[in-house]
Parts: sequence; C-alpha cells; structure tokens
Amino acid sequence: MTRVYYRDAQGCIVMFDLNKRSTFHSAMKWKKDVEAKCQLPDGSSLPAILLGNKCDLPVRDVNQDEIEYAYKKGNYIGWTEVSAKEGLMVDDCMKFLVDAMLSRDVGKISVVEDAGMDEERDKVDISKTSKKRGCCK
Repeated sequence: MTRVYYRDAQGCIVMFDLNKRSTFHSAMKWKKDVEAKCQLPDGSSLPAILLGNKCDLPVRDVNQDEIEYAYKKGNYIGWTEVSAKEGLMVDDCMKFLVDAMLSRDVGKISVVEDAGMDEERDKVDISKTSKKRGCCK
C-alpha cells in the first residue's frame, strides 16, 4: 500500500481468519507495511491490535501459541479471537484500541482546552427550530 492509504491513521486493526493460515501470514506482512510507512507525529508506532476472526467455528488452522508469538514480535498492544459474524469480542477490542489511541492524545487535548475553547459558546441547541422553510430564503 502507499503512504496515502495510511495518512492520518491513529490506530490499526490487523485481522486474519483463524481457519486460513495464509491470511495469518498476510496479516504479518500488513503489519510490517504499516510499521514501515506510518508513524504517529511523535515518531512512535501506531497502536495496533491483532484479531483472529471466526472464533465461532470449531476448527483452527492457527493456534494460540503462534498468535501469541506474532503479537509479541509484531509490537501489538493486544490480541484476541473475535467473531465478526456473531459479534463476539468486537466491541471490547474496539474499545480497547480507542482507549489506547485516546490515552496517547491526552496531552493534545489539554493543549486545545488551554487554547481558549469556550464550551458554552461552542454548543449548538438542536431543540430550537428555525422559522425559515425551504432553500435559500
């Protein structure tokens, strides 16, 4: 992939099919590509999670020891098995990734708040209705 594809990325999900070893190997290549082409503004790696999909199926072509090894070697912030079809662990791992992304931005948020943001002024009251109707009147 080109660098444009990764522009402004703040986090990364690398997913593979637990039942197809080839997707596991491809996922490792994707992670290397991300590491080579994308960094956070401070130069650190993107927070990335490794997800093994289709945990709802009984057969596994990739075992947990292999996943654990790839997780450690690939500098992921975590890994888990998920089922996109059944929704198993999907919300939990997304929350985990978003929390990791936001924890890296804590300093940036306080700088913005110190820059003069007026919370009351910037609110929009959506309960008020406009008396104007139609376009461009």
